[in-house]
Amino acid sequence: MDRGESALVVQRGKGGKRRVVGIGPALKALLRQFLDRKDARGEAVEANAPVFASERGGGPLDPSAIWRSVAQAYRVVGIRGANVHSLRHTHARRLLASGADLAAVQHQLGHASLATTGIYLKPTLEDRVQAVARMEAARSDGTQVKDRRLADRLAQSRRSPTNRGRKLASSGHTRPGSQDEAPVAGGVAVLG
Repeated sequence: MDRGESALVVQRGKGGKRRVVGIGPALKALLRQFLDRKDARGEAVEANAPVFASERGGGPLDPSAIWRSVAQAYRVVGIRGANVHSLRHTHARRLLASGADLAAVQHQLGHASLATTGIYLKPTLEDRVQAVARMEAARSDGTQVKDRRLADRLAQSRRSPTNRGRKLASSGHTRPGSQDEAPVAGGVAVLG
């Protein structure tokens, strides 16, 4: 990581691909602090050095070490059924929710196909509940529902989940790691 940039180079990301990932100011500041501490300990901090290096030899972390660290962090905060991929999914959903273009999310995640990124457009149960609440609010005050397609989209979403998903959605419970819902701890939803 170059300390003046707002991006990280992922050397071996998902699928063994190399890509440049944009980062925001908050993460950039935290990474600067982390690199300053590494530098003070005499560890490599050059732009081509791994940000998170192995304690054995200073090379890049093994993927299994990353998975174990993330699993441990989830256990500490009480989240079950989530994994490293859950972080990618959450990042993608939050980017889209904040108004990011689908192509920008595609490049951020390193997807070769826009169709692969399109899976993140699926509305969550929360999205659908909010849509129903807006519809009910419009009806209760006597106004017309402006978007007639809303009822059609809700009807379609009720037909599309598997029977298991339909039972879970109607019971209010979620399947850990499902793309529809997420375990929540400390106000942070982790989509699986």
